Amino acid sequence: MKQHENDVRKNVKVINSVKEELHHLHTQLKAELKTESAVIAYLLKIHQDFEDTITFKQHRQYIRASQEMHNAKV
Repeated sequence: MKQHENDVRKNVKVINSVKEELHHLHTQLKAELKTESAVIAYLLKIHQDFEDTITFKQHRQYIRASQEMHNAKV
């Protein structure tokens, strides 16, 4: 019976250390995912800004071409 109690105590110690390690890894993973989410959000914003810039340039080109066509008719 004494051996069984010792085995149980050893297992409990192992379980607690595993729990601590899992908690540490979980905390680290959450931090990495938060960072990754921030990077993704930033990249999406840059992409959107880029698309907005392209659209704006295309719009300006359209206006310029329309003005040139109007001037050519006048």
